[in-house]
Amino acid sequence: MHMQKEKYIQELLPIVAKLSEKYTGGTSTSVTFERAQELMEAVLYCIHEYEQEQDFQNALMASEAPCTEEYYQKGFELVVRKVKKMRAFYNRLSERFDSYGCKNLEAVMEKGLPEFFRRYDARFAPHHTLLTLDYPTLLPMNGSAGIDAVEQYLSYLSLEQKFLGVFEPRQFEDARRQMILYYNTVMSDGKWKGIVNPEGYPPPRAAMMPLCTPPLVTAGSPHMRVDVWNGEETPEFVSGREKWIEIGNTGTGAVSVTVETPAWLAVTAADTGSDEQEKEIVRSVNRLEAEIRTELRICLHVLPEKMEGGERQGEILVRSLTESVEKRI
Repeated sequence: MHMQKEKYIQELLPIVAKLSEKYTGGTSTSVTFERAQELMEAVLYCIHEYEQEQDFQNALMASEAPCTEEYYQKGFELVVRKVKKMRAFYNRLSERFDSYGCKNLEAVMEKGLPEFFRRYDARFAPHHTLLTLDYPTLLPMNGSAGIDAVEQYLSYLSLEQKFLGVFEPRQFEDARRQMILYYNTVMSDGKWKGIVNPEGYPPPRAAMMPLCTPPLVTAGSPHMRVDVWNGEETPEFVSGREKWIEIGNTGTGAVSVTVETPAWLAVTAADTGSDEQEKEIVRSVNRLEAEIRTELRICLHVLPEKMEGGERQGEILVRSLTESVEKRI
């Protein structure tokens, strides 16, 4: 049977006191009433996590007075393991993820979930979800919180990706238009006709320069130009997904450049399609040298052995040896 808050409140208080001491860095066990409530919720969340695991394994303890501190500690360990498991699951999902043009879904994957894993506190606030989960999933959420909510949300997103992945791009567009036509003309006998216009969707995405982007002008002395992935100032590597920077020469002749990356970040050059250009590229894991006459895409990815654990910070240093200038990213 599940432990009731009222029955075991006296056993929970010493656990909360120890957690309060850790929260204050060992200087005191005294915290505000609001903080004490939060820590109590943290303890109950971990205990519930352990109880769920026991239910799943059909191994509930029959004791009328189980050791709540043991329940809490084992539950906390389960939460920590689940966070690592879900971070790895998110990284794998990100590698093949397609938002299909949905900005809401893209924001959840690119910003919301990475922020959750960065801020989630398994020790003092495991019950906080931190996300609004604005993108609605195919199946409803069951009211879970914290890492449990993220586990359920990611599983639904993964299921949706598998379903949508069955379609070819054109099939997906056709299916979406047919569904909107159904909403407009069939559902509720056409009551909502005109509320959504299938012709209002933009044309399929194509590889093209953004509007009003000027061409790369080549005139004058060799000069290095650096553009970062998606126009960002600094690329953030929250998963194993490859990102890139482009180095261009806006002048004539060639500009000699070097690219140096932190130890956890590998650097390669994209296929140039030119044997002559390939011969002018020299690289190691964290350093690349090249002679650039037009432009060269530099690909960046986190080394597999650096994917889990530890902070990934540092600068990407791009130098123009021709001009004796550098750019730090």
